This record gives sequence, C-alpha cells and structure tokens, in this order.
Amino acid sequence: MHLVTKILIVFAALFAVLLAALAMAFSYNAQTIRDSVDAARAEKSAAILSLNEAQTSAQKEIANAKQASEQANTALNAMRTDYLNVQNERSKLQADLKSAQLDAARFMNESSGKDARLQTSTQMASALNDENTKLRTEYVRLSKEATEKDVRLADLESQIQVATQNLRATQEQMADMIAAQDKAANTPSTARSGTEVTAGPLITAKVSKTAKAPSGDTLAFISAGSSAGVKAGQRMNIVRGGKFVGALVILTADVNEAVGRIDTLGSSNTVMADDTVLSRIN
Repeated sequence: MHLVTKILIVFAALFAVLLAALAMAFSYNAQTIRDSVDAARAEKSAAILSLNEAQTSAQKEIANAKQASEQANTALNAMRTDYLNVQNERSKLQADLKSAQLDAARFMNESSGKDARLQTSTQMASALNDENTKLRTEYVRLSKEATEKDVRLADLESQIQVATQNLRATQEQMADMIAAQDKAANTPSTARSGTEVTAGPLITAKVSKTAKAPSGDTLAFISAGSSAGVKAGQRMNIVRGGKFVGALVILTADVNEAVGRIDTLGSSNTVMADDTVLSRIN
C-alpha cells in the first residue's frame, strides 16, 4: 500500500511539472500574439496619419492652384479690357484720320483757282499733312501696343490652361488618397503589414511592365484581367522571392490584362517586371 502511494505521488509530481511547462509555453505564445497585433495596429495608425497629412498637403496645393487661377483670370480680364480700349482708341484715330483727309481735300478744292488764298491753303494743307503724319505715327504705335497685348493675352490664356490642368491632376490625386484612406479605415488588421486578404479563389499574375502616370503615380501592367476575376478597385499584393514588395490598386481591367496603381506603403521598395501579383497571401 505504501509503494502504490509513493508511485501515485511521483506521477502527480510529474503531471504538475508538465502542466507548469504547458502554462509557461501558452503564456509566451499569448504574449507574442499580442505583440504582433499591437504592431499591426500601430502600423495601421501610422498609415492613416500619413494619409491625413497627404490629404492636408493636397488641399493646400489645391487652394494655391485655385488662387493662382483666380489671379490669372483677373489679369486676363484686365488685359482684355485694355485690349478693347486700345481697339476703340484705334478706331477713333482712324475716323479722325479720315476726317482730316476729307478736310484737306475740301480745303484743296476751295483753294483751286483762288490765288489770293493759295498761300494760306498751302500752309493749311501742310499743317494737315503734318497732323496726318502724327496720326499715322500714333496709329502705328497703338497697333504695336495692341499686338503686344495680344501676345500677352495668349500667354495668360496658356498659363490658365496649365494651372487648370494642374488643378485637375491635384484633385484626382486627392480623390485617390481619400479613397485609399477610406479603404484602409475599413480593412481589418492582419499579422502581415500591408498585405490584403481577399475572399474567393487565389488570382496569380506577373508584372509585365511599369510606367509613370501624369499624376506622378507609378502604374503596373499585369498579365491577368477580368477573365481571371480581376476587377477595378481590387487591392492585390506584389511579392518577389517570397517577400512582400507593395500593394497594387487595380484601376482598369481588360479581358487578359489589368492596370493598377502601385502603393509601397511608404517603403523604398521598387516594383519590377516579372514580380508576382497575388490576390491574397496565404
């Protein structure tokens, strides 16, 4: 009886040691999981903060572009007013010139056959000719000013077009950033930083080439399209050698090809041709 009791005590001690080891392992694994979740949440918060800062910067740029456009419009309107004034003044001078020419012709006709008034008429004709010369000189000067103002007007119109295009590009970038921020806010955190988990069958493709968009974003062309299940607005993952390189937000999808905007999530990674594109990372 004492031997059985001793054996039971030994088994109880061994069982207690085993339970203590299991408890320590469970505690270590739970802490590791908590640390991973906290790190993912911190990265998500940093990404949202970065998006907010980018949105604020974009709004400032849009405000500056609008202000520049308004100033250019004001200057353009002033130039148009000056141009109209010059045109009116030129028309008035032309009318004065014609009137002076008619007066000169009338005086010449009245002085014909009148010897007593010949000298006076000649002097008046000379004065009228001088006046006509002055009017022609003034007309040439005003024509030159009108031409210069036409050039300046065309210059300002070109500047307005450029400012309008820049404003549109900035608005498109801002819309993209707001959409990305909304998507990031509604996407649950995962243990992998920056990866996207998508339900449905796994879609695999290759990057065929990259290009720069007019907005400054880097675009990637991939070898899968709508026939493989790729659709606009979908967020995919770019990997190389088993490592996450960046995310790809699909902009358009044809039957066998799609184009997306590359998002490296603030890293210095560079997407290259032949990189693998996955709808999810297992």
